[in-house]
Amino acid sequence: MSDASDAATRAKTFAWISTLTLIGGGVTTLVAFVLPREQVQKWGGTRGTVTLGLGTLSITGM
Repeated sequence: MSDASDAATRAKTFAWISTLTLIGGGVTTLVAFVLPREQVQKWGGTRGTVTLGLGTLSITGM
């Protein structure tokens, strides 16, 4: 095979890899928006509490 043929094959391979990566990113974004999320308590009242997936942040004295 010539160098031109190798370069063309390599370019096609990279094009497919980047296309599949882009599709995977799009699917991941859609899944992130479609899955139910834990509801976050709004600021207010006597104490502000925000609950995230990793823990709870409480701010007092507001």
